[in-house]
Amino acid sequence: MKCFETFRNRGELFFFRLRQSVRVQKSAHISHSRREMRSPAVRIASVKVFVTFALSSFLLLVFYSVCDARGRGYSPPLLTTSPVLKVRAADDSYYDCEMMATPQDFAPIRSPQTIHSIIAMKVQNKSVIELGTRNGDGISCFAQFASSAIAIEYDKTYCARLEERARLHNPPFWSVQCVDAFKYENFDADIITWWQQNPLTNFAVLKKLKEEQCAGRIRQSAEAILVFDEKWPKDMKDFALLSSVFSWQQRVNFDEYRLCATENARDNQGRDLCYRSKGVFAVASVPISQYPYFKCQEPEIFHIFFQLFIKFYKFFI
Repeated sequence: MKCFETFRNRGELFFFRLRQSVRVQKSAHISHSRREMRSPAVRIASVKVFVTFALSSFLLLVFYSVCDARGRGYSPPLLTTSPVLKVRAADDSYYDCEMMATPQDFAPIRSPQTIHSIIAMKVQNKSVIELGTRNGDGISCFAQFASSAIAIEYDKTYCARLEERARLHNPPFWSVQCVDAFKYENFDADIITWWQQNPLTNFAVLKKLKEEQCAGRIRQSAEAILVFDEKWPKDMKDFALLSSVFSWQQRVNFDEYRLCATENARDNQGRDLCYRSKGVFAVASVPISQYPYFKCQEPEIFHIFFQLFIKFYKFFI
């Protein structure tokens, strides 16, 4: 909070100078009578002090606003940068994750590759963090278009596979963080994306991200890209609750039934889930700053101004 501390220090410096100014005025008129203290010259001097206070307070507020707009002076951490920033193609076929990534899973074990293709378009030359990456079918595609990418995965087995898959590229397109997403501290990125699964539910993660943004650890322009399975009631309930703050949304048809029905997927889990391997998914963006169910608290700034006001008041009583 370097910028915020500078704001506090400038406020203290202003009131020190104001105190000195008031003391000079009092010493200059200490021998005058009560009537002389009400002379036009004294009144003009007092007005100047009040005007100086009002103008300086306004400038301090402007300075604080600039600090807040810049994330209160927060310097975002460097992310692992991919070696090539690709140029946007004229058609969407350039972002074809079904062709670019060899799948290790299938929908609905993970979100469909057609959804990943849309995310690839949205992260073009931007930093991206994916939560709950699993085997990495998504990030192995859209990380190739991002300026930087991080995969956060709690399961150590998937982490080992992600690191092995990342090393297929030299240098890797993404880095891997084997941590609990709710304990991770460097969420600053242009885009954070996930498909909810307990405990990574949409509202829990959005609350976490908003808290981090309120604390100045995530840029104000950050957005969350969420995906919703229209055959999954929990997803569609969240879709309805969040739709008012979507900056964009898109419904996508997908068909991964053949992939689901292959020999490698023919276990009990695969057969039970294959009815959801074809259908419609929705993908949408929520600007973190617009998330309506958590409000930033600013008790410290109000406390500072209250203390400054008390100091100012004491000068004239």
